[in-house]
Amino acid sequence: MHMKDPFLFQHTINVAMLASIIGFAKTYNHQQLYELIVASLLFDIGMLDLPNELVRKRSRITSIERDRIEQHTIEGYKMLANRSDIPKTAAIAALQHHERYDGSGYPSRMTSRKIHEFAKIIAIADMYDALVSERYHRDSYSRGDAVELLLGSGNRLFDLSLVKLFVNHISIYPIGSEVRLNSGQHAIIASVNSSFVQRPVVKVIRESDGSIVEAPYEIDLKAHLELVIVDMN
Repeated sequence: MHMKDPFLFQHTINVAMLASIIGFAKTYNHQQLYELIVASLLFDIGMLDLPNELVRKRSRITSIERDRIEQHTIEGYKMLANRSDIPKTAAIAALQHHERYDGSGYPSRMTSRKIHEFAKIIAIADMYDALVSERYHRDSYSRGDAVELLLGSGNRLFDLSLVKLFVNHISIYPIGSEVRLNSGQHAIIASVNSSFVQRPVVKVIRESDGSIVEAPYEIDLKAHLELVIVDMN
């Protein structure tokens, strides 16, 4: 996978780490965690079947190319389904990780109750890492925007209970890290409410004109929806 595309490899590692967070939050036992992580490392294995120029394409893909890309779920399932050394759940996750809660996904347009929970978890981790990472065809989203998008897609594209579990257990803005607001102000993360991780309390240390704040003051971003974090050092 690393030889195919370093980004694909790194994305897979990230997804495995993020998915494991949900597994621990759900208090999975050892066997469940093992199977989830193996599935998370192999969910995109079908991408190896795609031409390199399609995997790394920077421009908009055509409908024919999209159809070809969507085949990677079926190809991944075929690669894994008959292997005795890999849990069967890995093959199922490879097949179903692009299925969506409302039945709008692929390849079988399954609705939530038919989708394996591992595939639901991997879908959330896959989407989050894809959003916060630079892609060949676009820049990355901020972590806050990625969380907002996931929450906004709850019980439409993703299982909302799993999204909330994920959001409540990730640290998108570690306390003490420096951020820049859309106002141009620079601030330090002062505290984080686990129910609103995308809207922490920040302490302003530099105004938008670059002047140093002699007495840093706090802003609760939950109460100031016009302010958003646009960058983090």
